[in-house]
Amino acid sequence: MGGLAGTVDRVARYVREVRNEARKVIWLSRRQTFTYTAVVVVACAVLAAFMYGFDVLLTAVAKGFVALV
Repeated sequence: MGGLAGTVDRVARYVREVRNEARKVIWLSRRQTFTYTAVVVVACAVLAAFMYGFDVLLTAVAKGFVALV
């Protein structure tokens, strides 16, 4: 068993590796971030509208079915 010293060494190594990997990241520009955020917001709005329409349709069908019974 490594004990406390082994645990500290593993944590320190992990932090060094995380820092090295973070340096390799290619960060987006402000314009790219804005563009991609806008795409996500629009896609979410379209999906929400589709789901709302589908919900309204299914509700109408269910109410019609219940009215028959």
